[in-house]
Amino acid sequence: LNVLTILRIVGINTKLRISHVHRLCHCFVQLYFSTLIDKEMDSYDRDKILHLSELLMSELCDQRFGLQILLRFLLEASVNSAYSVYLGGGTKGDVNSMVTGKPANPPNPPSSTNIKKADTAKLFRENLKFGSMPVQPLGSSTVFHAGIIGGRGGGGKNAVARRGGVGTTVAGEVETCAETEMELREHVTGVLLRLCRACGDEDEGYKKLALQLVEMVSPDIMYNGIPWPEEEFIKVTMERDLDITRTLESNPILWNLLDLLARHKPALSYCSVLVRGVMSVCISHWQSTAASRLANYPAQISLTQRVITLMGVGQFIPGHLALVAQVIHILDPAQLNCILVDMWNYMRSNVPGPSSYSVCHETGQVYRNFGTYSDFKPYCDRLRMVMLANLEKVADLFKIYFVDSVKKEHLGGTIQPTVLQNHVNGTS
Repeated sequence: LNVLTILRIVGINTKLRISHVHRLCHCFVQLYFSTLIDKEMDSYDRDKILHLSELLMSELCDQRFGLQILLRFLLEASVNSAYSVYLGGGTKGDVNSMVTGKPANPPNPPSSTNIKKADTAKLFRENLKFGSMPVQPLGSSTVFHAGIIGGRGGGGKNAVARRGGVGTTVAGEVETCAETEMELREHVTGVLLRLCRACGDEDEGYKKLALQLVEMVSPDIMYNGIPWPEEEFIKVTMERDLDITRTLESNPILWNLLDLLARHKPALSYCSVLVRGVMSVCISHWQSTAASRLANYPAQISLTQRVITLMGVGQFIPGHLALVAQVIHILDPAQLNCILVDMWNYMRSNVPGPSSYSVCHETGQVYRNFGTYSDFKPYCDRLRMVMLANLEKVADLFKIYFVDSVKKEHLGGTIQPTVLQNHVNGTS
């Protein structure tokens, strides 16, 4: 605590070498997480250390590549280390079951060979010895996603525990309640948010966070762009999409960060590949279970609602299509699959890129103008017909989206995109 206080008073040299910035970032992130999970420490000292650590990390954002290095370390610690257990992370089943509908097989225990490789071939630690690390998203040819030759997952939680990072027990023995996990996730998300703002250009900070997320979560360097391909192209990228969905489902903090980016438009556009991956898994699942009952797959329903809500908040799709998250209970799997394909086709024809968003000069709010209902009516027809067939269950929503909004257009009025969006998000 005294060292941090002195550093805060003296300040950090603004012209440090990148290797020194890299080492400082590593130390501050390690200190931050080890203090964050330490519930036995005096609350005043704990809060003081967390506050000073964050202030010093904010100063490092002014260094060259400082923000990129900090974001990478924070994301790696949140997802690929023993700290992820305290944030609710960990393997929660095989996402392949989302397509097949079959229960996941229990994971095999790590072998002694894999443990040995984790100890001897950790690329990250080897890079630290030379003080060099890629600091900009560069692709798999330069950045090693797995971090371990012959292994998957960056050493996992056990490897960090063996290195003395968090306790001395294996990850399976760490138990935290859901409320504590949520609180810690909010802590980490808040730090990432404030660091993005501390770099001077807030939009650029969110963009760097989005690119780091793609770099860490997507295992492929191809097809990671913003444009949406043909729906048939799902077959080509299914393995990658399953891997993306598995990573997101195993680490709830990634959903928190995607939601954060969705609320700071157009940052989520740079994560299109992640949204696209989850969408393709949902489409494939509901296509393969078209003859089943929707209620038989609660996990897949939750995943579908989550990604649709995310796209609605980020304005990838109009509020009319984002409405599906609220009326999913009236659909059967075949209908849901068709409507998801309609969403996919809309985003293929109307790519949700950064240039699609505008800034309101009066409020300064960033929004996407979808035009009139007639501009995207073909993509909403199936949803409208299903809602008509179940009008007694969704009459209020049908009136707001398919009666009042169209009537207002015919009378010469204009629909504010944020009005329908806020209703979808439950904020009005």
